Amino acid sequence: MDLIFSKDSPRNATLSLPTGKPVYEISTPDRWFHHEQTALKKFQPGKSLPQDMGVIEIHSWNKSVVEVWGRSVLPKSAGVFKRGKIFTSSNGQQYTWKRKSRTAMLTDKLDNTMAVYDERRTNVFSRKAPSPAKLRITPAAVEIADEIVGTFLYFEEQERRARRSAAASSAGSSAAASTC
Repeated sequence: MDLIFSKDSPRNATLSLPTGKPVYEISTPDRWFHHEQTALKKFQPGKSLPQDMGVIEIHSWNKSVVEVWGRSVLPKSAGVFKRGKIFTSSNGQQYTWKRKSRTAMLTDKLDNTMAVYDERRTNVFSRKAPSPAKLRITPAAVEIADEIVGTFLYFEEQERRARRSAAASSAGSSAAASTC
């Protein structure tokens, strides 16, 4: 199942099938002095409006929240010297999100790929139209697609925050070095 992001954002987007049919809606209202809460909604057959499916709250000091259909699927660190986030799905299996360059991958215990996220491609040096961000879920993992979407959104937001923090640190150290 391929899910196309309407925007390059894990916080505010609609995820649709290649046919254009919406499947998930993600929304994060801007809050200035409170924690942000991302709402996950799913479009169900026969329903005109999407149903509440889950919530993501990322906290700096307290435990974050990732819930899908009322069940916690908060990914944990893969280990001290390992990158990635592990979560246990409703089927009892453990899966790991890992980042490789512009791609995020979800693998099972045997290292089989269950889902792949490709960032938006701008094709600057090509005449091709930009390609939107896409989350591809393998047929073997479709039964846990809702949990994959929820954990991916958490994982991707954490990765983006880490990149912004690293970029800010790098810019700060460069500025300090240039004043010496």
